[in-house]
Amino acid sequence: MNTAVGKSVRRKDAWDKVTGKAKYTDDLPDAGILAARLLTSTCAHARINNIDVSGALGLSGVKAVLTGKDCPELLGPLLQDRPALAGDAVRYAGEPVALVVAIDNPTAENALRLIRIEYEPLPFVITPSQAMAEGAPLVHERVSEYKKVLADIYPEAGTNIASRYSMRKGNMEEAWKRCSAIVEQRLQSAAVRSPCNGNKNGKGSNFFRRRCAHYCLLSGSLFRSKAACRSIFNSFR
Repeated sequence: MNTAVGKSVRRKDAWDKVTGKAKYTDDLPDAGILAARLLTSTCAHARINNIDVSGALGLSGVKAVLTGKDCPELLGPLLQDRPALAGDAVRYAGEPVALVVAIDNPTAENALRLIRIEYEPLPFVITPSQAMAEGAPLVHERVSEYKKVLADIYPEAGTNIASRYSMRKGNMEEAWKRCSAIVEQRLQSAAVRSPCNGNKNGKGSNFFRRRCAHYCLLSGSLFRSKAACRSIFNSFR
């Protein structure tokens, strides 16, 4: 078996890159290639009452203008809840609303400025805590009706919860009593996807790899002690 440990291995593309012979996307000929630009939402949550693209379509050099009506299909890695272009509503600031295709970038960008959208602002949530609070505005009013990509997804109707899982083992109240110290603190970070593995004998590895890769979005998590976290993970050994 060949190994690179302890050796200096030359990359296959090293010579082309250091001599300037390597070709990148910008080096490819762009003759006859059209340009596309997205118009995105300026609202965190709003109903789209009207989109007027007539001004953009009337600009010389514009080939097409697409909106949500042209792209009814829904996408998503777990639930198919995401339109390529927003339809009746936008659910976050920056959500794509329209796509302009034109002969070049300047023309496409100018066309974006001619699209008129009538928004009706709706209540919105920013943090997971706000989204899970009682009476919170619903990001998706029909979350339970979306097509599932994976079978073990359990959206809860009338909430902002796309899926819920419970892991229980042992008596947590007794575990707290055995802790020499309990530290309680709310920690907040940017959204993080954290891949996880099971223990050394492989038991539980598929569960953790799938669950953590998809659902481990850490924001505003509450930690009490290492002992508590350890007792939860030990239940899968």
